[in-house]
Amino acid sequence: MLILRVLILYTLPLLHGVHLSVMNIGQAPGSDTMKVSLRMNHEDFAADFRLYDPAFRPGLEKGNIIVPEESICRYINEKVKIYVNRKLLKGIL
Repeated sequence: MLILRVLILYTLPLLHGVHLSVMNIGQAPGSDTMKVSLRMNHEDFAADFRLYDPAFRPGLEKGNIIVPEESICRYINEKVKIYVNRKLLKGIL
C-alpha cells in the first residue's frame, strides 16, 4: 500500500502539463517608452482572474477567453508592478 502511494505521488506531476508565463521588457527604439509583452497560459489566466474578480464570467470565441480590455489592464497593473526611478509605471494595452 505504501509503495502504491509513493508511486502515485511521483507519477502525478508527470501527467500534469507545464504551464509557463513569460514577460519581456525592453525600450522602444528611439523613444523613452518601455514595451512589455506578457504571455500567460489561458487556463492559468482564467483561474487567476477568477480569484481577482469573482464575478468574472468569460465569454468564449473559438476557444479564446474574451475579457474586456479595461479589466485586463487593471488586472495586469495590479499583478505586475514596474518601477523606474522609484516611480510606478502604469501599463496600457
